[in-house]
Amino acid sequence: INNIENFVFGVVTFGGTYQLSINNLNDFMNYFSTNQIDPFSEGDLILHDFGYGLYVNPSNIFSQNEIGLLNFIESNNLGISLFKGDLSNFNNWNKIGKNNQGTNIENLNCN
Repeated sequence: INNIENFVFGVVTFGGTYQLSINNLNDFMNYFSTNQIDPFSEGDLILHDFGYGLYVNPSNIFSQNEIGLLNFIESNNLGISLFKGDLSNFNNWNKIGKNNQGTNIENLNCN
């Protein structure tokens, strides 16, 4: 990674297209150093080894897994943000988060 401020990691699923970006490098690095793994190494990063599977499950519906992923990010203080793409043209990306009750996904202001 040459420029952490412009780095994104994309994922395409049947439920949507997502990008993760690092918004707090210290929190991001702290999570991985605590778990003794280098997130920038060429080795495989298997998040289920770090409790990811407690939040995201293939048998869930897409919205449950979106909430689960956001809960995983928040609970582990990962220092990353989640964006969801517009499937019609991939030109529009919205930062997503949970509503106050934590039961639904909502678009957040990206500014």
